[in-house]
Amino acid sequence: MFRGGMLIGAYAATSAVVLVSAVGLGQVASPADLAGVLSAFFIITLSSGLEPGTTKALLVGGLSPNVTRSQFRAIALVSALKSAVASLPLGLLWSLSDRAMPLSALVWLPILVLSGFLATDFRVLLDAQGRHTAAIWLKQSSLLIGLAVLACVIALGASLDLALAIAGVIRFVWTSLLLAWMYQSAKLGHSDEARLLQSSAGWFLDRTWLDFAVVSALAAVSGSLDRIVALRLLPPQEYNAYFILYEIMTKLWLLPYIAAPILFARRASGWVNERLVLGLYALIGLTGVAFVAGLIAMAASVPGIFQFATGLSTAPLGPLALFGLGVVVSSFTQLILVDLQARAKARWATLVTIGSLVVSGVLFYALTSWWGLSGLLTAWIVKSLVELGLSLGGLRRAVVR
Repeated sequence: MFRGGMLIGAYAATSAVVLVSAVGLGQVASPADLAGVLSAFFIITLSSGLEPGTTKALLVGGLSPNVTRSQFRAIALVSALKSAVASLPLGLLWSLSDRAMPLSALVWLPILVLSGFLATDFRVLLDAQGRHTAAIWLKQSSLLIGLAVLACVIALGASLDLALAIAGVIRFVWTSLLLAWMYQSAKLGHSDEARLLQSSAGWFLDRTWLDFAVVSALAAVSGSLDRIVALRLLPPQEYNAYFILYEIMTKLWLLPYIAAPILFARRASGWVNERLVLGLYALIGLTGVAFVAGLIAMAASVPGIFQFATGLSTAPLGPLALFGLGVVVSSFTQLILVDLQARAKARWATLVTIGSLVVSGVLFYALTSWWGLSGLLTAWIVKSLVELGLSLGGLRRAVVR
């Protein structure tokens, strides 16, 4: 019970920071300024969700989760190199999505991406060691610190550039302290620095991690197209409203976020059986029905519940319910993609994700252009069902082969 509370608490704390920041800053900032801050939240969260793939590839390749200190440092070095490479496309995506974003803000993006990559790679390691609560708090506390500091500095009247700089430094210091704690519990092993560099170079050049990283990047872009389209096509007030709704929906629906990394770690280590996997899918299905039913009942019985976010109050109940259903359906796709990766079938996951990216781009752009915010919400369920069909087809072919 205590561990379950700690798991949920980690996500709840991050969600609270995002929602309180969005609603609070909305009281003191113009819609356009708030949209700029929320676009920074979006990019930071997106970079934290990207999968460097270093630890996953090593675990699938047979590396023991109980790494030596030399291996620990090699993982950190490779993760840092990947974060530097990823900062360039992330900066480009940010500048294309938010045309009002000051280009000087991009200077501080690499340090924020570095913290996210380190937290993600070592979260996988903790999950493989069976330390799931510590894994989630490593990942979520790093993100929480960055977002909270950014919001506080903005609320004090600082520019976005300065806020990103302060948030980036403090987040990196916090993440480094947590990794130092992990490092102390690692095995001593061999400490030859030449061997460390050789291992790092080999892991960086190994193509196995690339499959994981490509799937993660494509899935991140596919999963973020809704907010990218919203930034470009919706008025600032409606974008801000959608951002808040997205955070509420995806953070209330916590089960897939908790289950996916645990499923990967256990599948890759050979600790999982098919009955457990089927039970997990059944649990998500049942709780998903309850989640959507609760959403419909809440919106129908309390029509003004979304009045705090101008723009959502005009969205019909139907699109809101379809959006919630789309979030639930997407969780099945998320688990199937993780299952494919853990079975060393990442190529199939890549193909499924590419198909999902194309479908998402067409649906979000077309329906949002035609129907505004309601069209964006409706596009979610269509996109989610197509993704689920593609992922089930990929899983069937991968397992049969």
